[in-house]
Amino acid sequence: LFCTFVACETEEPVAQPGTLTVNWTHGDVPTCGTREIDTLRVYITHPSDEALSTAQEVPCPESDTSGSVLFEEVMPATYVVGVEGFHADGQIYYEGSGSVAVADGADALSDPIKLEKRRSTLHVEYDGWIFPCHKAADAGLDNITVTIYEPDEDESMAMASGACDASFADDATGDTSYGLLFTDLDPVEVVIVVKALAGADPATASSIGTVESAEDADGNEIELKNGNIPLKLNPGQHHKIMVFLAE
Repeated sequence: LFCTFVACETEEPVAQPGTLTVNWTHGDVPTCGTREIDTLRVYITHPSDEALSTAQEVPCPESDTSGSVLFEEVMPATYVVGVEGFHADGQIYYEGSGSVAVADGADALSDPIKLEKRRSTLHVEYDGWIFPCHKAADAGLDNITVTIYEPDEDESMAMASGACDASFADDATGDTSYGLLFTDLDPVEVVIVVKALAGADPATASSIGTVESAEDADGNEIELKNGNIPLKLNPGQHHKIMVFLAE
């Protein structure tokens, strides 16, 4: 209590740090070993003060399905907490997040944060022999079909068809992009089959165009295999390829 001749003021108590234990889990069956995760990065993010945000990298024991990481000297606040699972190739294949409130001088525990596989997206843009696209139907080109397979699988992972000038809106920017967009793809090696079809139904239409070449987002040519496009989908990455079609 601090007093002057005029009034008394009560000093605010100084906030005391606590601890925060971040719990993580793969679920009941998967382990660090079966998911080939070598390292976990566990982080806590303060809502307003970056200096109070911190992270730890810890080994991911091969046989463990779950675990926990302790953070000490954590100031009171509601934190975003997260876990990232690093594969041996250095990429983050699994991740999860949540939030935890740390009270003044208290010990806090997070609910188990479940690590889920990061998915990939693929934007396939195509450049054909028909310009402009509104003349495509006059030339017999009704749609372009893109099918994605795993190399050793007969069943497709994903398939979509679109007109020569098919487009979609970018969720992040609202800009219009041309081609076909695939989301929520498993991050694996894939083979992309592109067909230019004379007919509205991909199941019955005949092919009138083939893939001449393909490039990645940086303009690097992708070497075709049997006329198809091999690609490695990386976890959490947005991929884009340009496909050049020939009659």
